[in-house]
Amino acid sequence: MNISQIQKQWELGPHSAINEIFRLVEKYGVDATIDQAKGTVSFRSKESGSGTSIYHVAQREKEIALSVADEMKNLTNISAQMQSLFDQIQVSSRALNQIDSESGKDGM
Repeated sequence: MNISQIQKQWELGPHSAINEIFRLVEKYGVDATIDQAKGTVSFRSKESGSGTSIYHVAQREKEIALSVADEMKNLTNISAQMQSLFDQIQVSSRALNQIDSESGKDGM
């Protein structure tokens, strides 16, 4: 889920956006300060204590999404290659069966 989706959830109801924010907080190990009156969220790194912007959290989400998309593309390519090989095997099998049945007719 990206930042614009969190903002849309905030408009639907702060509780929904807050749940998503806490999910991000757990995932990236940051502390979040939520100002419901302003509708803002600020993040701080738990390890260094330095400020961590919501942009960096969104960038990490984007990197993960792109990695997943790449893996899905790889799996799709592998699946297509396997289907192509399977089709070739079926064609070869049919051709062999045809040759086998024709040679059986000649022998009789």
